[in-house]
Amino acid sequence: MTTLQITISLLVVSVALNALAFWFIRKLLTKLLFVSDNLGEVNDVMLRFSEHIEGVYSMETFYGDQTLKSLLEHSRLIVTMIQEFDEIYTIADGYSSLGGLDEEGEVPDGEET
Repeated sequence: MTTLQITISLLVVSVALNALAFWFIRKLLTKLLFVSDNLGEVNDVMLRFSEHIEGVYSMETFYGDQTLKSLLEHSRLIVTMIQEFDEIYTIADGYSSLGGLDEEGEVPDGEET
């Protein structure tokens, strides 16, 4: 084999590996954006749930109930834990505002990432 043939072979292998890496990274980013969207929704639901429990607990009929108090504390703990991931699930908000993926997780036609 000549030097030219070796160089061309290495170039073809490099292009193939780069294409494979691009495809793999794109798949990972799509999954990450899907998870980040869902984490944001889970956070919203848990916040509403916590507010609901707090409203019930503050009612005169239930005020001081230890079960509801424990449930309220537990919901606050869960909300706090979910909010620790705030940086992750806001990635999707920032990405979609920059013209990122559509609802199906695909790049809209005519746009480049």
